[in-house]
Amino acid sequence: MAQISELGGEIDQNVLVEADDGNRYVVKVFSDAADPVEITWRGELLRHLGESAIGVAVPRPRPTLGGESLGVLRRDGRLNHIQVLSWLPGRLLSSLNRRPPRLLQEIGATAATLVTALNDVAPPPAVRSHHWDLTRADEAVASCLDHITDPDRVALVTQAMTRYAALRGRIRSLPKSVVHNDLNDFNILVGRDAHGHHRVSGVVDVGDAMHTARIAELSVAVAYAMLGVGDPLRAATEVVRGYARTTRLDPDEIGVIYPLAAARLCVNATTWTRRVAAEETVDYGRARSRHSWDLLAMLGDVPSTLAEATFREAAGLDPWPRGAAARTEVAATFGARLTGDASRPALAPVGTPAPNRADPQPATLELGIEIEPTDVTRIVTPVGGLVETADSHEQTVTIRHDGGSATYWSVWRDIAPVVVAGTRIGDDSPVGEVASVGLDEKTDRASFRLTVLLEADLVSRVPARVQPWLRTVWAALSPSPLRPASGAVVDDHPPRDAVAVREKYTGRAQRYYFDDPMTLVSSQGVWMSDTEGLAYLDAINNVTHVGHADPTVADAVARQVRRLNTNSRFVYAEYGRYAERLANLLPDPLAVVYFVCTGSEANDLALRMARQVTGRTDVMVVDGAYHGNTTAVLGISPDRYDGPGGGGRPDTTHVVLQPDRYRGPYGYDDPLAAQKYAADVDLVARRLSAEGRAPAAFFTEALIGSGGQITLPPTYLASAFEAVRTAGGLCVSDEVQIGIGRLGTMWGFEAHGAVPDIVTLGKPLGNGMPIAAVATTREIADEFDRGMRYFNTFAGNPVCCAAGLAVLDVIERDGLVERAASTGAHLLSELRGLADRHALIGDVRGEGVYAGIELVQDRATKQPAAAQARYVSERMREEGVLIYPNGRFGNILKIKPPLIFGKRHVQILVDTLDSILTEDW
Repeated sequence: MAQISELGGEIDQNVLVEADDGNRYVVKVFSDAADPVEITWRGELLRHLGESAIGVAVPRPRPTLGGESLGVLRRDGRLNHIQVLSWLPGRLLSSLNRRPPRLLQEIGATAATLVTALNDVAPPPAVRSHHWDLTRADEAVASCLDHITDPDRVALVTQAMTRYAALRGRIRSLPKSVVHNDLNDFNILVGRDAHGHHRVSGVVDVGDAMHTARIAELSVAVAYAMLGVGDPLRAATEVVRGYARTTRLDPDEIGVIYPLAAARLCVNATTWTRRVAAEETVDYGRARSRHSWDLLAMLGDVPSTLAEATFREAAGLDPWPRGAAARTEVAATFGARLTGDASRPALAPVGTPAPNRADPQPATLELGIEIEPTDVTRIVTPVGGLVETADSHEQTVTIRHDGGSATYWSVWRDIAPVVVAGTRIGDDSPVGEVASVGLDEKTDRASFRLTVLLEADLVSRVPARVQPWLRTVWAALSPSPLRPASGAVVDDHPPRDAVAVREKYTGRAQRYYFDDPMTLVSSQGVWMSDTEGLAYLDAINNVTHVGHADPTVADAVARQVRRLNTNSRFVYAEYGRYAERLANLLPDPLAVVYFVCTGSEANDLALRMARQVTGRTDVMVVDGAYHGNTTAVLGISPDRYDGPGGGGRPDTTHVVLQPDRYRGPYGYDDPLAAQKYAADVDLVARRLSAEGRAPAAFFTEALIGSGGQITLPPTYLASAFEAVRTAGGLCVSDEVQIGIGRLGTMWGFEAHGAVPDIVTLGKPLGNGMPIAAVATTREIADEFDRGMRYFNTFAGNPVCCAAGLAVLDVIERDGLVERAASTGAHLLSELRGLADRHALIGDVRGEGVYAGIELVQDRATKQPAAAQARYVSERMREEGVLIYPNGRFGNILKIKPPLIFGKRHVQILVDTLDSILTEDW
């Protein structure tokens, strides 16, 4: 028996019918007032779209049980027409809690596709006025306005409709076409593509289709795309961008998108307020207008000029061609005759960098420029005009310049006015003097701020700072009145050039983090900042071990580089002092240190040392391990030789089971896991000895980093070392990523009750300076020294040794090993709390401030969620937190921040990750 369920609707009744054969249909029961001619026309419209191969699914008309295209339902003495449509699978756009730029662009592309497909469709045979016709939006709003009792809401509608009224004639003269006319979030279906991204999969409900201004299609899509977001203009811009990439946008049409979208929202808000007041479809009406009023309030603060210029830029056009004459005049007058120095260029970041956020992006770029005048008591405008405002309280003067070839405005801030509003002043007239707010007592400098604007509606809403994504638009609307002083530091390259230059002149094998990387310019503590003044919490950087730009390290480096820097064949105190400090921190019998420049060099030297001392060539390594990028150590790095472009395992490399208690054969619940994994080490060592190729060494980390933050079972390391030594091999502990405190102990092997024969150190030693080391016993060192000489030009140079000594000083002074232990315990506890709430998290593991979050598509099968891990890391970057995936399957989020990471930083990381994991997947 068929199953029937209600779907709701504005005027018509919609029901879902699930037939006995499994097929699903939508049955529309039209209202008494429905015109069968229009119903038939809309059915033909759906057929046309379905046959046009537009790439977006639409419902297809199906015959009724009686074989008719339009049926009749008799009930309660009334006749209602019915129509049967195919069911479209998918998820309503309205159900998503986030609409990424890619999806917003798809909505715009869908609007463009519909416009193109419907362009040759004849208008409906019966022409009548329609409540939702945007060319008559003023009439629709007027019919409902009496039902709006809130004066603030009346003011919002009045403001939006005043903008609309100014363009009414232009709107009605634009090209016309049949349009869907209702691309709202309840009429757009989405589904996932092969990469897990939401894509527009279908469009439903042509009940409001009509013949009207063609641009209405895009304007309606823009209106609903802005609902419920933090930055409606940015959301709208992405929709426009998608539309313009699909079909041409006429400049005249671009100019009316914003006021038309606002008018549509007014119609929506007032109509549903009226219907709710009349108790017509109360729940449905409230759902449809839930965000309209809030959005109208936000749109009221966006100047029409800014919206139009932004949409033009998204369409690939000059943001503001009307301003060309004004920009030329500003350069010839202000640029040539304004006295004073600009401390930085226009639209430069100013103040403390703001943590990055996707919606809305922080406003970090200063609009206009800060000028240090030559005479603080007499600030002069090179161009005269009408003084529109002169406010002593706000310390602001606004002048309209209309005497030349163009009209524009200058806004002078942080000055005490000497002019009066309403008066006209001439060229080179005094405007005011620097106000007290512009005086810096520490530097004895005085400055004021000057902004030039090209349109009147920008003047009353001129912001002090603007968002970086609007940089190009604001540069067109607010030309700089003065070039920076000759001594000012200016980046001659636009921020986005850094990626292009890097890709042009460097090999692509040298990859960078993130699909859309930021261009970094500074860092401090646990924060990194980019060219746009946006800050990012660094939870991935185990190079800046004691924090970015640590003053103790920076001062030590600066002092030493001014005093002495040379190669290590010369004798200087820093070399020995640093070797002594490292040796004294290591357990006996590790007592001899060799310096190198990188972790890869350290493991390369350790490998050479082990082979020379033992006279053997075969080496044992843990599956999935990574030990560096020299040719030699790539051969003992399964993570690389088994990966893309790898040449496979060399004959001299022998792999033991990775002691992974999440994916391996012996899990967290196995109390003998350590012995069983160590038994495999013993098995391989015995086999090699039996074959006459006993191992020279066994390389391992005390926490396997690049392999996926695998924590070793207790006692595993000691048992593995014993097995290798029984076979006559040396045990090498790779501490390149985990050494000097990261795991909450000075050395990773410490917690395992094992002492290696050789230790390699790298990334954290110099806090970003290139220094690494190999430590071993005196016995091994003496035997190695009898072989080929070892020399490394830059290893252990005075500057790097000074950095290394300073790093150890900071670790000891600030108790950073203990801090890593306590912060790490808190971090793991919080991350495990996330695992309780999010099924995507399969495992959380780590020690100290080195953690891994393994993402899986299914906890039972443990199928890796690599695409999701990449998505999460990209979204975290958008929200100002840096983490990144690694591991064999690329599904493990690695977290390895500087040791100064604290509990408040943990909270930022966890809260951001929690929010992103709550997004639609």
